[in-house]
Amino acid sequence: MEIRFKEAENELCVWYRGYPVYREINGTLEGYNPKPEWEGWVDRLYAVARKTQKKTDAVEYKEDVEKTKKRKLKWWQRILDVWGE
Repeated sequence: MEIRFKEAENELCVWYRGYPVYREINGTLEGYNPKPEWEGWVDRLYAVARKTQKKTDAVEYKEDVEKTKKRKLKWWQRILDVWGE
């Protein structure tokens, strides 16, 4: 199975055994050839990708929380600098 993504055209193509089985352009489905033999591969890839995405989301959330805390502290420090303690 070969998966190609052209970011410039926002195109996603999936090839299985040399044949195109899925094509999406700008979020619109342009071609689809349903076959259980290649759909099983996609399901397995999706499960792995979903787990990876959840881990990434958790890390990014934690980083966002830390950035927000730092911004709050900087803002509070500026208020104290201007108005005094």
